[in-house]
Amino acid sequence: MLFNGFFEPTPFFDFVTNIFFTMDKRKFISSTTFGTEDSIFLRSVVFILGLFIIICLRSPTYSRDAGDAFPDLENWVKSEDMREFTPENLFDYINGAADSYLSYQFNHLWVMEYSKASGAIIKAEIYEHNDENHAFGIYSIERSPEYDYKKIGGQAYRIEDILNMVCGNYYVKLHGYSLDESEHIILENLAGGIAENLDAKSELPDILHKFPVENQVENSAMYIAENFLGYDFLRNAFAAIYKKNETAYQLFMIAGKDKAECQNILENYMKFTRQDPDNIREGHMVIHDRYNGDVYVLWKNDLIFGTVECTEESACKNHLEEFESILGQ
Repeated sequence: MLFNGFFEPTPFFDFVTNIFFTMDKRKFISSTTFGTEDSIFLRSVVFILGLFIIICLRSPTYSRDAGDAFPDLENWVKSEDMREFTPENLFDYINGAADSYLSYQFNHLWVMEYSKASGAIIKAEIYEHNDENHAFGIYSIERSPEYDYKKIGGQAYRIEDILNMVCGNYYVKLHGYSLDESEHIILENLAGGIAENLDAKSELPDILHKFPVENQVENSAMYIAENFLGYDFLRNAFAAIYKKNETAYQLFMIAGKDKAECQNILENYMKFTRQDPDNIREGHMVIHDRYNGDVYVLWKNDLIFGTVECTEESACKNHLEEFESILGQ
């Protein structure tokens, strides 16, 4: 439907455009009565074309068939049968975790196995998500700051015989079985080959640069697609852990579709905490959350910034001022 951000020609698209542009233009201009044959026909064509455009715009953008991204590895044999899964049958592959992946707008999964004469096996999985935020999100909730991080793709980490990588809107997972010490590097080589073949963005989401760097726990940033802080009205939130004097707390950021959506989010939060939503204005405010303590918030245009479990009022305010300063750069 869409290819690299542009319409991909289809027989249906050709059909609609042909009948639209081959209509008798004189009748089209003069037919203003709703009951005329040409007017009814024209309205039907416009409706079908409009529906087609809406479907295209709502469809995810695929840059390529990621099943082609598995490279050949010297002395390793690729399985002849690559497996594929969609939202409809993902439960058949990862039953216990499928709900989490689906909540991060999962689109497609390709699975390939590599084997070696020694008996070693590598299972390679490429998960495609709607956009880079959701791919980073599922990657971020499955990692820990203590892991061994690598600059492959957007970012990758190793845990023994496991290497996971985020690369644009793809989440890549590699798992080695019966690898000897000399074969561990093959996971990094394979990840690099996949990243190159995917030709996707090799950086983490840009919005992460809006978080203050000082006191931030490295590699603690995450993206929570739903139910941030346990509330269904808090969605699509980026958050990072900060630590000062052995006290940990979070800073978060929610990017709304527009200013009105941000206002609606904050109104729902105020209602939940039994505060007056009529007092909401752009700028600084404090939400008295009985479950998360005082949440200091900055609302600016289509962005909401906040602190969670930050017990020092001066520190909370300083962080919000940092957010403002970063936005002004």
